[in-house]
Amino acid sequence: LEVMDVVPGEIIFNAGDASKSVAFIWSGELEVLDPSDSQVIATVLPGGVCGENSLVKGEETNICSIRARGWCNILMMHLKDLEEAFVGQDEDAHWMIAYAQRRWGRFKTA
Repeated sequence: LEVMDVVPGEIIFNAGDASKSVAFIWSGELEVLDPSDSQVIATVLPGGVCGENSLVKGEETNICSIRARGWCNILMMHLKDLEEAFVGQDEDAHWMIAYAQRRWGRFKTA
């Protein structure tokens, strides 16, 4: 788990890049940007998560960019570390993947 201090305007994830991490927002707010015109289409608040599509087979590419609205503290878990954390924890791994699939499905249809 990597703790990141993020400055206003910093890009956390770029649209089109491979998704290799899940970000847990500790403080501050992140903006989800429309890939076609970079307009803000959603806000991720403290306690929120982004990048979970890295857990969904076939959907490992970021479709939107994520940018810090102001100063933020983020807990970034890289996919390889997440996979290691779930070794021998099949029930927890299944829950996390199901959670990511539900969120991802709702996001893609919005």
